[in-house]
Amino acid sequence: MDKSWIEKPRLSQDYKLGVKKFLDFAFGRSNVQMMKCPCNRCSLTKPKSREDMEGDLMCYGFLSSYTSWILHGEEIHIIENARVPSDIARVQLDSTSNLLDDLFPDINMNMQGEYGNDSSEQPMNTDIPSTAGETSGRGEDFEELFADYNQELYPGCSSFTKLSFILKLYHIKCMCGVSDKGISMVLDLMKEAFTHAKLPDSFND
Repeated sequence: MDKSWIEKPRLSQDYKLGVKKFLDFAFGRSNVQMMKCPCNRCSLTKPKSREDMEGDLMCYGFLSSYTSWILHGEEIHIIENARVPSDIARVQLDSTSNLLDDLFPDINMNMQGEYGNDSSEQPMNTDIPSTAGETSGRGEDFEELFADYNQELYPGCSSFTKLSFILKLYHIKCMCGVSDKGISMVLDLMKEAFTHAKLPDSFND
């Protein structure tokens, strides 16, 4: 598809027509009501309806680095020795970070899994489990989540953490209707082929 309109002025007819064609393409290929918004403000981190996404794209412009619309139904033809563009890999990691920030808004975690204010104190009057000496099951689960998030998929991998890869795999499962057993079989095959990768043993895991 012609994507030259992305760089054109937002008030131009070419840009307006380009936005309409993009939305027709994205929402016409799926039954979902909301998708990640590729405007410069949302940067593929916030799901929006078609109407809201159109408003954002007209107000804030289209994310110029997002040229492969893999999150909106565009198929990528892999060439031998080709790698995923670094900007897409960065967007995936940033999206995972924002997802966790949305789930746990009172916790400010950096990429090393430490509190952003370098303090062991927890926010007052919150239900977020403390990581300072707590031994409750809920606190342990919380720490394990961030441990998985910080863990690279395999030594030297810069495109995915363990958690971001699992989320991507789960997204494919949901979009394509793959059964739980099917995903478990895929995981078995991947663990056999890539023994150095940190993958769960089954879909339930």
